[in-house]
Amino acid sequence: MPVRKRKLSSGRTVWQADYADARRGIARTRRNFETKREAEEWIAAVKHDAHRRLIGERPRRLFAEALKRYLEEVSPTKRTGADDLDNARALLIPIPDGARGWIRLGELPLEADPGGLSITAALTLWTADQRRIQRRRFLGHEDYWLIAGAWYWQPDPASTDRPRPRERVTDAALLTELEAPGGRGPLPGSTLRHRQNLAAAVLRKAFRWEWVDADFSTRIERDSPAPHRTAYLTPEQLGALVTAADPDFGRLIRGAACIGWREHNLCTLTWERVRWPERAADGHLTRPGMIWCPRTKNGDPIAQPISDRLEQLLRDCLAARTGESPWVFADAQGACWLDDPEKPKPLWRPRKRWLAVKKAVGIEPGFRFHDLRRTWATHLLQAGAAKDRLQQAGGWKTSRMVDVYARLETEHLLDTLNLIPRSGGDD
Repeated sequence: MPVRKRKLSSGRTVWQADYADARRGIARTRRNFETKREAEEWIAAVKHDAHRRLIGERPRRLFAEALKRYLEEVSPTKRTGADDLDNARALLIPIPDGARGWIRLGELPLEADPGGLSITAALTLWTADQRRIQRRRFLGHEDYWLIAGAWYWQPDPASTDRPRPRERVTDAALLTELEAPGGRGPLPGSTLRHRQNLAAAVLRKAFRWEWVDADFSTRIERDSPAPHRTAYLTPEQLGALVTAADPDFGRLIRGAACIGWREHNLCTLTWERVRWPERAADGHLTRPGMIWCPRTKNGDPIAQPISDRLEQLLRDCLAARTGESPWVFADAQGACWLDDPEKPKPLWRPRKRWLAVKKAVGIEPGFRFHDLRRTWATHLLQAGAAKDRLQQAGGWKTSRMVDVYARLETEHLLDTLNLIPRSGGDD
């Protein structure tokens, strides 16, 4: 380890930098520091000096270069690579600044010039600008933002070699359309945090590529994570939701609450990935049934045994199957509920149906289809499922995610506390 904590004979604790690199001509050197950061910064300085001695002045790298390399080398290895592309485009949107005109993050050097604007300071300005957005509309494949009471058109940063700044909308007909009900509100804090995290990941990689002498990702100001959602439905609410939906959409809702898979995995489940249970003549189960998905958000496959409840749902889906449709959960025409299952981020087609059935039964507007996954986990936990088994069934990497998705109500906690019976000494 180049940096480690050690205790001196005097009893004082220090951070020791122990570094050598024959390739750079650096002989092994040890030095003690009061903090870990000082030790790491010293090693970075030693590497920097050696690098400049070997090849002279380092090429001046821009944030756009680092972002491009990250998208080419790192993003394809991630399940959320398509999200990286969207977030990268957003990071390239020009920022208005009175003194400098329009600031483009992509044109800023990773290491700021003396007296110049650093990339981390510019990211703070970018975040502040994004927070000014009051409403968002997407019309004719174009983005429009309401900022300080005025509508602006934001050109796609990738549509030109140099990202264009936003322009104020003056067309009366377009303004009328933009002011009509609909669209979205301000950018959620989670979206801003995802984009800040991408910028941090790019700067962290730039340091590992030795494009810069320090890891500037630690200097990025990030939005605090949102508190974990606790939204889930009671069995009665779930039943009302299914009843209010048409039969095809109702089966999809039942599937989400019965299987607990994410929306994309559920909608792309095909009949070839269903292995039916096998039973003897007397009805005894000889081999459990199974459904499986080849790749989840985590990048791993997931399989789930077919419970009695799920078997009934699958047989209902089979009875309603349209022709030779490959999809287990399909609409009346046998089509997938996603517009293009092969796309990294396909459109979920029943969005309007989902809004309508929620409204019909009085479910809060903010309840998401993904919250049916929370409903599935919560119902199992409340029924007594062990957390380790629930973690495996849900495809979560850590048991912490079970706590994020599943909740125990007061009466279930009371049942646990009452496991120890009352004794005479408690009177």
